[in-house]
Amino acid sequence: MDYHSSSLLSAEIGLTEVELKTFSIKVSSAVRAKLAYLFLVPKNQELVACYQLMEGLNNLWSNLVQNLLESCTSRKVKRLFLFLAEKANHSSVKYINPEKIN
Repeated sequence: MDYHSSSLLSAEIGLTEVELKTFSIKVSSAVRAKLAYLFLVPKNQELVACYQLMEGLNNLWSNLVQNLLESCTSRKVKRLFLFLAEKANHSSVKYINPEKIN
């Protein structure tokens, strides 16, 4: 398993606290994890694999997607996400306001 760190996304958006018996841990939502995954294209991940994962994300929350895309610091990631989501016919794409995304 590889570890990659970046300042790609705000630390407050798209994280969920999972509580277990003796501890709790913050985990990324599916959308946040997907954006982080796209950050690794093409150096560490293949675009085809990213598209296949995008096809499986069929329950995206448009308000969370909008907030994450607005806070994302990578143009490449934002463009890839929007392109792949549109190509995969995600219904949440029609609710995203691209005017608010830098």
